[in-house]
Amino acid sequence: MTAVPVLRPLSPFGAEILGVDLSTAIDNAVFHRIETAFAEHAVLVFRNQRLCAAELAAFGSLFGQVQPHLLKDYRHPEHAAVSFITNVKPDGSLDEFGVKRASSWHSDETWEQNLPRLAMLHALELPAEKGGTMFADMRAAYDALPDELKTKLDGMIGLHGRADGPDGLKLYGQGETWDRRPDDPETGHPAVRRHPFTGRKVLFVNPTHTHGFVGVDQKKPPPI
Repeated sequence: MTAVPVLRPLSPFGAEILGVDLSTAIDNAVFHRIETAFAEHAVLVFRNQRLCAAELAAFGSLFGQVQPHLLKDYRHPEHAAVSFITNVKPDGSLDEFGVKRASSWHSDETWEQNLPRLAMLHALELPAEKGGTMFADMRAAYDALPDELKTKLDGMIGLHGRADGPDGLKLYGQGETWDRRPDDPETGHPAVRRHPFTGRKVLFVNPTHTHGFVGVDQKKPPPI
């Protein structure tokens, strides 16, 4: 009989899943427990895992279609659905773009019409300091807003582009190979969305990809 995973809360919005080896096949009962936990907790932690690219992609595929990252240079050579977040180039030199990459608050790929369900990070090698990843609970962010601002945002549509937000303009466009389509339109998403399982309201804007709102006259800063 497969052991039932144990859920250990870490914060108001994060939890640790104990008793699961992600390198092995995950049966339906175990995955149901994981999926249920993910509906309630924005961040799930699985400690002491050592996955190869194929195993990481296999676990991700349980949640849906795995999508290759738009930065081609960082894709795994054998598994395009897995990409590296690294500050070291293949020749061992410093990857300056990798140092600042993803150093701004964001949700992955919010410019897409069909939004990703989740993102996965698998830490294999970390610096001794300043290598942490931080998460923000956008459900709590919405709850903390004044009622007047909640009412205003509930009817607004945020405009999202691949690197069009105030932070995105600073971080991207530095000569990396992007899997971009020249005719990509910007995508509008409600500034406040409801979680598909719990129905809880979520503030859905971020400074990397969100650059304005429908019907709001805002001068766009020039590209850097």
